[in-house]
Order: sequence, then C-alpha cells, then structure tokens
Amino acid sequence: MSMPGTTRPRHEPSDASAGTVGLITAALLFLVVAGILGGAATVRFSRAQPVAPGTTPFAGGAQSRPDIQRSWQDYERESEVHMGGYAWVDRKAGIVRIPLSRAMDLVADEAAKEKR
Repeated sequence: MSMPGTTRPRHEPSDASAGTVGLITAALLFLVVAGILGGAATVRFSRAQPVAPGTTPFAGGAQSRPDIQRSWQDYERESEVHMGGYAWVDRKAGIVRIPLSRAMDLVADEAAKEKR
C-alpha cells in the first residue's frame, strides 16, 4: 500500500468515450451487413445463370473438361489391361505380369500353406 499523496494510481485517467465505442460498433455492424449482402448476391447470381450438364461456368472450362474426361477414360482402360492381363516383364529373368486377382489368390494360398 502506498501513502496517500505520494504516488499516482496507475489507471486510465478517463473512461472510454461513448462516441468512439458507438463509431466502432457502427463500423463493425456495417461490415457484417455488407458481407452478408455480398455473399447473398454472389449466391443468387451464380444460381441465376444456367450451366449445361458436363460443363463449368468458367471460361475455357467447357472445352477442356471433355478432354480431361477422355484422358481419364483412356487411363482407366489402360489400367484395366495392365492389371488384368498377362505379359512378360523380363523374359530372360523369367518375370511375368499376371492379373491382380490371380496374384492375390497365389499370395493367399502361399500364406495358408505357411500357417500349416
């Protein structure tokens, strides 16, 4: 405790100004309302423009998307052939590629034999 009159108390000399608090509150309220209205307008505008199935509203999207879909279909077809077919990997070493389902059966059979 300090003696009266020897030191000044360490606190703000005045309270917050009601005008300043009101101005900050009004500015924050304005920003919130503007954000809500801007978001609602964006959603409403994006729903107002019809988009054909399989396309995108972005420039260049409608032309590039079918190319991507074709490339993906080619990739899937090549993967199915690779995963489901027989082929030589290294003929000299006697390494072959077999269908994935057959390889899983062989591994399961081998594991069953080791358990016995």
